[in-house]
Amino acid sequence: MLNKHLYLVDGHALAYRAYFAMIRNPLVNDAGQPTSAVFGMANYLLGLIKTRKCPYLAVVFDSPKPSFRKELYEPYKANREEMPDDMQSQIPLLFRLVESLNIPYLLQEGLEADDILATLVRKAEKQGYTVSLITKDKDLMQLVTDKVHMLAPEGGGRFTEMGPPEILEKMGVGPDKILDFLALSGDSSDNIPGIPGVGPKTAIKILDKAGSLDNLLKDPSVLDNPKLEEKVRANKEKVLLSRTLATLKDDADIGITLESLAAQPVNRDASVAFFKEMGFQSLLRDPLFGPTGKTAFSVTTISTVPELDKAVAEIQRAGHVSIDTETTSMEPRNAGLVGISLAVETSAAWYIPVGHDDSGANLSLDTALASLRPVIESEAIAKIGQNLKYDYQVFKKHGIALKGIAFDTMIAAYLIEPGKRQFNMDALADQYLSLKTISIESLIGKGKDQKSFASVPVPDAARYAGEDAVVPLKLKAVFEPLLAQRKLNDLFQSIEIPLVTVLAELEWSGIAVDTGLLEKLSGEYSARLEKISQGIFDLAGEEFNLNSPKQIGEVFFGKLGLPKSKKTKTGLSTNVEALEKLAPDYPIARELLRYREVQKLLSTYVDALPQQVNPGTGRVHTSFNQTITATGRLSSTSPNLQNIPVRTEEGRRIREAFIADRGRVLVSADYSQIELRVLAHMSQDRLLIQAFEEGK
Repeated sequence: MLNKHLYLVDGHALAYRAYFAMIRNPLVNDAGQPTSAVFGMANYLLGLIKTRKCPYLAVVFDSPKPSFRKELYEPYKANREEMPDDMQSQIPLLFRLVESLNIPYLLQEGLEADDILATLVRKAEKQGYTVSLITKDKDLMQLVTDKVHMLAPEGGGRFTEMGPPEILEKMGVGPDKILDFLALSGDSSDNIPGIPGVGPKTAIKILDKAGSLDNLLKDPSVLDNPKLEEKVRANKEKVLLSRTLATLKDDADIGITLESLAAQPVNRDASVAFFKEMGFQSLLRDPLFGPTGKTAFSVTTISTVPELDKAVAEIQRAGHVSIDTETTSMEPRNAGLVGISLAVETSAAWYIPVGHDDSGANLSLDTALASLRPVIESEAIAKIGQNLKYDYQVFKKHGIALKGIAFDTMIAAYLIEPGKRQFNMDALADQYLSLKTISIESLIGKGKDQKSFASVPVPDAARYAGEDAVVPLKLKAVFEPLLAQRKLNDLFQSIEIPLVTVLAELEWSGIAVDTGLLEKLSGEYSARLEKISQGIFDLAGEEFNLNSPKQIGEVFFGKLGLPKSKKTKTGLSTNVEALEKLAPDYPIARELLRYREVQKLLSTYVDALPQQVNPGTGRVHTSFNQTITATGRLSSTSPNLQNIPVRTEEGRRIREAFIADRGRVLVSADYSQIELRVLAHMSQDRLLIQAFEEGK
């Protein structure tokens, strides 16, 4: 049974303290976001968790809207300056920090944090809890008893404990007199008036003589000080108002049970990702968050139908599954299926070997797919994974439709940080989870010594493949709050995820190519190159290597004396920019530009495309990339079908080589000046709209 000790953190007060502690040297992360308050709060919370263990823990924040005290007294807190912008921008990050550490936090409209804290303290006292209030706020000293102490935060994440004796020593009055003390002396930080001219020392003397505020108001003459007595009489209403303002509301309807504040383990993955985003390298070195070196999980190798049926039943109960395929090729049409890994939780995975060279370890491929088909083809079972477009095509090759794609970690990572260059799982696990995953090279080697995954022993393959199923679940837990915080959920769910299936089908279908036409163009363009080359040699008066910048430079700038271009490490530049400057006045420069253009068409498209035609389908199967461009556009590779030339006659003839099946046509559709049209609509600029209406 948990020790009934509740720790309550005054969130805004702690954050402000951290913010001002670093005001001269504020922290800023790589994105330019101020982080001082977040860093300080993180240090305090981690110090609290590690030193106090905290059986029950919550962080309480102020509501952004004014409390009921503002209605009672308009000047309440009116003397406070607006929250600085660089502090304001950290408030949402404070919430994310607390969430990442798996700590409950509370805030309620119209209530100050102090009122929520007071309500929780009273609840706790009634239910036999002891309480620690993490704050230095003197307003909260009125709550201190033998069972309720304050932990005043100090530097370095340390705390000073204060019970009734320590409050008396510090303030000159005990916790039971704090309310009367504030009513008399006021509180400049909250703009509570008190009695004009009565400061803390005088308030202490008054209470020493009168015993309590009620006694004083009944008989001010107890002070034996006519001048002070008159002040009390003249300001009676102000004193009563001040006491009301300083009194904490301890019966607020906050709709929470103390049991729900039981401490939970820190969400290590979410915390690591958040600290990395914030740039808190020192916190990442804490043993709580340091690299684990490997993913902690168990993997079960399935070798019988009953074992597989049991796994399928668990997946159906869970309603989701992380899935990955292990194959013999990165090209799905040529890939032999070696194994399938599955996971519904981050602590365990299954591996189904179906194509290992050690045939005795395999489950029949047909048997495995027959058992898995109801899961894989179910829209109701959410599929999670990394680069699911590939797995979609691997399953399609075997007659199974991967349905219910719900979360692709590669795409999520791209949306969160589109400027990054790497979105492979190893890089994401390192960046967001501080995990060093098993590299594929450690199993199959690389280069000329690379072997097939089918030759990997099943136990090693199971560990590797199981990790490929478990890590996406861990990444999903990190990415979901990041997508929500950046307002990317709609884009992710309504556009990017549905696009996975569309692109997979496009890649699988491919496009037909007229190789006969390309062969004809190869002959034509080769002859054209020969003719252009001879023309250049005639103009130069000698033959030289047209693909050697050095020899071109010697002829152009040495022998012919053309105006010199900018210098490079290897000599004077003969790039396109340099040649275009020379072209208007020097025919040899124009001809060299033509030579390079035709040569590029020949090598990049005319001769290359036939080599990329799949012999089994007679079609070209490009790869569409969702996670390459920083702008969100698609790109394509092997070959790049989005860059087929169109500006020249030679380029347009290459486009003719892409053909439709019999009875079908190819349609080219594109937006016309879409950015400017959106700008015209959003700005309602009269002249811009008129230009579009008139077709200008």
